[in-house]
Amino acid sequence: MTEHFRLSGPYNPLERKEEAPTNPEFKKLADELMSTVAAFRQKNDEAVADLQKKFNAGDVVLKEHVDRINDAIDKVEKKLTDELLDIKRKAIFEGQKDAKKPEAPELVEYRKTFDDYLRGKFGGDDRPREMKAACAKAFEAKALTVGEDASAGFTVLPTIEQTMTEIAILVSPVRSVANVTTISTDRVRFPINKRGTSFGWAGETDPRTATANSQIAETEIPVHEMWAQPGATQSFLDDTYIDAENWIANEVAVIFAQGEGVSFISGNGVKKPQGFLAYPVVADASWSWGSVGYVPSGTSGAFTGPAAGPPLVQGADVFADLVAALKYQYRQNARFAANRRTVAQMRKLKDLYANYLWAPGLQNGQPASFYGYPLVEFEDMPDIAASSYSIAFADFKQFYRIVDRVGIRTLRDPFTNKPFVMFYTTKRVGGGVDNFEAGKLLKFATS
Repeated sequence: MTEHFRLSGPYNPLERKEEAPTNPEFKKLADELMSTVAAFRQKNDEAVADLQKKFNAGDVVLKEHVDRINDAIDKVEKKLTDELLDIKRKAIFEGQKDAKKPEAPELVEYRKTFDDYLRGKFGGDDRPREMKAACAKAFEAKALTVGEDASAGFTVLPTIEQTMTEIAILVSPVRSVANVTTISTDRVRFPINKRGTSFGWAGETDPRTATANSQIAETEIPVHEMWAQPGATQSFLDDTYIDAENWIANEVAVIFAQGEGVSFISGNGVKKPQGFLAYPVVADASWSWGSVGYVPSGTSGAFTGPAAGPPLVQGADVFADLVAALKYQYRQNARFAANRRTVAQMRKLKDLYANYLWAPGLQNGQPASFYGYPLVEFEDMPDIAASSYSIAFADFKQFYRIVDRVGIRTLRDPFTNKPFVMFYTTKRVGGGVDNFEAGKLLKFATS
């Protein structure tokens, strides 16, 4: 099989360590998760033993008990995730201030001026002179540049853009693990070295002939526009005690993150990013550049059923094949991805030595692991069904690229829908497979 590599060379990830929160509520939830996992494994072991004993005629009540505890794990993990998200959001909205490094006066002025802009204190919908001056100072303070909108649109600088980006990373798991590139044009093109150079062996005086050269291909990812237009009455903006800037940033960032997360997985590429499930998918034995390879589970719409009698193998063997399908240079940073319902099924799987393949992640902000690799939940991955591609295994930093066009723009419009003031917010983003050999899928089918 021909190897393909990006011309930029191998990916060298930056190590990112996060300290787990130490507040009592988080610690209580962590303890609850561990006790729930222990109870789940105990009951699942009883169900497995009963299944071996009765040859697929197990106790229905016991199975229901296992499923209930499995659901309880989902709920506790969601509480933990929400707790982490809440802690990180608070850090973002508090400006992630360092007591030794107070926020620059230029940014303080910008934030106040922008809030006044949202509340309509300058009048009209064009960018006022005071806002231009505040933006210029914010530019200098943060050394950021974004394009100027010649049609009287307001370019948001720089706090709201950073806030929305940070929240999007927290909400969208695809964005948090993929390769994100910021560009200043409407598309990005990058070359791919498809290799292909050949060689031969020869004696000292043997003639030499020309050998094949490597082939260069080009991949292109365009950006697409997504928009939102929340509204609020002028009375609300005048009288509210909340921070209007942060409120709008939070609401728009969350809905943008949810929408783009769907497209990064299954988007068809028409006026939206192309998801990795929307490319041609072929059996790994027939894989070629431009398609995504898959490994079959061996059973349509399910993991392979357990064998009658020990050793009891509950569909775990296929993951050895899925991991092996990925070349070694990608496995070091690879991870599994599936939705929460598929993850619930994966928690029940064991190896030949009766060890569970799934383990909760609680330390240093690390995710849960499966088969020795990190496991991340992509809520928009398909459920397990006949011929579904419900599990991905990839080095997502090399497999999928997200492209952001510089700048998030908000236009204040008090005229179109009186008495509401509309905040027309746009973002341009694209996405596509970057390296087709850096990811594989598990297909729930016999072949």
